[in-house]
Amino acid sequence: MPRQSVVAKAKALLTFARKIAETPGFTWVDANNAIYAPGGPFARLFPTKEDRAAFARTPQSKQIDEAIDS
Repeated sequence: MPRQSVVAKAKALLTFARKIAETPGFTWVDANNAIYAPGGPFARLFPTKEDRAAFARTPQSKQIDEAIDS
């Protein structure tokens, strides 16, 4: 199976983050934990330090932060 690109995984995580951000009753803390908690989707999609550094350089990284803050 081909490995997903960093951008493809970042887009998938952004889609998830937007759904979480739109969930009534979720605070920014809840949203952050749903995305970045150990064993959560971020850790599964970006398991290595290099993957996480590459993700941080994507536009989706900033968009996820903005979705959580909203």
